[in-house]
Amino acid sequence: MPALFRTKKGGFLAIGCLLAVLIVAYLPAFHAPFIWDDEVMVVGNPLIRSIENIPQILQSSAFGAVASSNDFFRPIQTISYILDYHLFGLNASGFHVMSWIYFVCVCGLLWYLLTQLSASGLSLSQKQILAIVFLFAVHPLNIEVVTYISGRGDVLFLLFSLIALCTTLLASQKKTWGIPLAWITASLAILSKENAVALPFVMTIMWLILPKKQRNWRYWVASTPVLIGNILYIGYRLLAMKNPDSSPLSTIAIASLSERILTIPYILWTYFRLIFVPYPLHMEYLTVVTDLVNPYLWLGMPLMIGVLFLLWQWGKHRSTLVRSGSNTDQTTITPTRVYVFFMAWIALGIGPVIQLVPLTSTVREHWFSFSLIAALTLLVICLPPRLLKLSPKYQYTLFGIIMTISIGLTYTRNLDWADPMRLYSHDVFFEPRSFLLHNNIGVLHYRNGAFEKAKYAFQKSVLVTPNGDGYGTALNNLGVIAEQENHRDEALRYYERSIRASQYELAYANALRLLLMDQQWEKAYTLSQNALQKYPYHYDILRYATAINFQLGYAQEADLLSKRLKQLYPQ
Repeated sequence: MPALFRTKKGGFLAIGCLLAVLIVAYLPAFHAPFIWDDEVMVVGNPLIRSIENIPQILQSSAFGAVASSNDFFRPIQTISYILDYHLFGLNASGFHVMSWIYFVCVCGLLWYLLTQLSASGLSLSQKQILAIVFLFAVHPLNIEVVTYISGRGDVLFLLFSLIALCTTLLASQKKTWGIPLAWITASLAILSKENAVALPFVMTIMWLILPKKQRNWRYWVASTPVLIGNILYIGYRLLAMKNPDSSPLSTIAIASLSERILTIPYILWTYFRLIFVPYPLHMEYLTVVTDLVNPYLWLGMPLMIGVLFLLWQWGKHRSTLVRSGSNTDQTTITPTRVYVFFMAWIALGIGPVIQLVPLTSTVREHWFSFSLIAALTLLVICLPPRLLKLSPKYQYTLFGIIMTISIGLTYTRNLDWADPMRLYSHDVFFEPRSFLLHNNIGVLHYRNGAFEKAKYAFQKSVLVTPNGDGYGTALNNLGVIAEQENHRDEALRYYERSIRASQYELAYANALRLLLMDQQWEKAYTLSQNALQKYPYHYDILRYATAINFQLGYAQEADLLSKRLKQLYPQ
């Protein structure tokens, strides 16, 4: 079988098998609806409806608000939706297919990168390369990367990161055109997702596993400017995010620095466990460790370190790591360099999400996708010698079992994604502290007409919100229910609480509507100005602001808003 894959026919067979397992694993996802943030980033985002809106996209956050230093700034992700929208309209299946296609490209690029590294001296066999690619393709940790439409930034970040690594490698092989391509794709990666701050460091340390002849000036010209620009970007974001109002809403964000440091062993252990046992999966992990006496530090970390030590020992004895009889300084890669490089890749990949700078959750599965490439490569390279002595029949049987389990877990989890209520109910069972999940369940109940269940879920969301002020989206939704119950004053109070808590765009729109109905023009005008500063492209905010300005006699301002409305929403 290995000899077959070195032929052209074998290559086509491997590609066909890869496509087949990816189709099977992600088949349920093709039928999944827009879910969670998709309704803001895609369905409610007018900027994706025309290529002419790209200048506005470059000034906006991923959620369509005016970009600020502490927001998600992912213009490449938003621009990618423009193509989807023009091909499929607001058909969620089309968006899912596009994300799947991007992921297929990621797997192909991973295959190419490993092949190039092998040619440079890593000495990976074609069988090992295929094992890494197939395991990565169907690993359940990548589900959110592919299936979550709002997670498009992840798959684009992986795509451009792998291109940048490949082109840096090509530049070192005297292909000078790889230099500007490495710069461009590294920039596109960080404009796809902030996690790409790890990429330039990986590009830089890749010299560890290159033979001496490839560590030339072209390599450094391809990687060094990217690294310098990246350091400046990190410095800007860290300095700009010193504003206390910029902290995200999460349990880890309100924890003290000492508590976040104590939580690091939990984070490391969770990602480590999910590599080997990716079950159960859920979108939110909110644990915060507050005590020095905890099992993650005293049990999980020693176990993890022990496994890494065994990998190191096995890797040292792998004869395929070093070409026999060759000069290790010129044409081969020593086991030490291989181990250090891939361990550094893993550490750099999770560095941005280690919670030294607090994020929206303690752990998210898709945050590990970049590090997963290095983790699986290291595992395959450092397989135990006894396992390698098994006959090919037993090796293929064992690999088949692992693949079958992985495909089964990925397929089953994608069934959750195809049914939002099933997804949220499953995930909130494993993370009942998630105010986001409780709110999402309430939204589904509301749409199904179960208003009492919806009200209870929204109240639960507000109750478990960690900051004590409540979750802005849930507060707005409680206001909607209060309106239905003919409690307009109570509804307005909920909308105002939502605005204070998170400046939620729908709360602005709903509050403006009530103020218009009550003819509170001056108060409505002041609120509309604040709303437009934050959400200059929101349909209802624009519509209400236009009406308010006309009513108050601000004809010029009303005319400008009306023109913007017609430009963004021509229908």
